[in-house]
Amino acid sequence: MAETISSRLVLIREEKGLSRREVATLLNIPYTTYCHYEDGSIELKVSSLLKLSAFYGISADWILGNEATKNLPPETRWEIMRKEIEQLSDDDVKELHSFLKFLLWREKQQD
Repeated sequence: MAETISSRLVLIREEKGLSRREVATLLNIPYTTYCHYEDGSIELKVSSLLKLSAFYGISADWILGNEATKNLPPETRWEIMRKEIEQLSDDDVKELHSFLKFLLWREKQQD
């Protein structure tokens, strides 16, 4: 679970174009503490989780590893999907593309 939290903190911070130091300063927490949150070497406190959630405008549930992306900004959803697609084999990517084409076709049929 800590790996998910730390990787999601890195993802959202990088997406916002911020450095670790900038986030720590803006949240008024020690730089080293924030670095430890991102590398997973210390557990994220609830108060810090809530601060980060409000700061980034995302749900605390997502930071904790919930796969739901409903409340995330579109650019974050796309980045998550891109990273997941990169893990697929070439055959799986082709299958995913075929399924996407099907979904688009089905959507047109409903119009």
